[in-house]
Amino acid sequence: MAAPLKGQLRIGLIGAGLIGQTHSLMLRLIADRTEGGVRIAAIYDVAHAAAEKLAVRWPDAKAAASAREILDDPAIDAVFICTPTASHREVCVAAARAGKHIFCEKPLAMSAPEAAEMQAEIERAGVISQVGLVMRFAAVYTVMRELASQYPRYDYRRIQVPSAHRAVERGVSKGEDTAVGACQPVPVSVGSGCHRDDRSAQVQPDRVGVRGCKRDTLAGQRADTDKGGCDREREN
Repeated sequence: MAAPLKGQLRIGLIGAGLIGQTHSLMLRLIADRTEGGVRIAAIYDVAHAAAEKLAVRWPDAKAAASAREILDDPAIDAVFICTPTASHREVCVAAARAGKHIFCEKPLAMSAPEAAEMQAEIERAGVISQVGLVMRFAAVYTVMRELASQYPRYDYRRIQVPSAHRAVERGVSKGEDTAVGACQPVPVSVGSGCHRDDRSAQVQPDRVGVRGCKRDTLAGQRADTDKGGCDREREN
């Protein structure tokens, strides 16, 4: 069981690439608004120079030699996992067993069994966890959830449009098959990838079916869901 959080929250950042740098920036804004209530204390990246470059932005932060060094540090309260998806399960399970609270970037895992293992370890450890599925907090989806409750007889349709996440945030969409912004009460989920699937599950959880697959960028062919990507499927 992780110790209760008191005082300043000390974070270990694992992964200093683009998304890790973005979280560092956001944590800096939070720190500024909470009088230093949070800080990054250690950073690890397989490219050590990247960790060193990011660490200098935080007073007294260190560039760790390994992820294990961060997990074994009793001064670290929580970790941000900003590594490639294929490594999420290993790092998340190790962090939970080390008693660290966890923020993990999306997609959560390479398969449903991996995600289930991560969940089991987190629950066993009693730590707080969160996945970076931020679109569910966009105001437009609050409206969509309300529509779903008002018109339960309608099913959601899922469409794909260029820059879909921006289109749905603006309440409009371009394309032949679109009802976003239309007058009829037909809920529509627009988007791509895990954000789309998460939005569908949030807005109409009892009537969503999701089947996912990944593209093998080397072979240029589609792969079955059991080889990775989102393979969650539920339909009632």
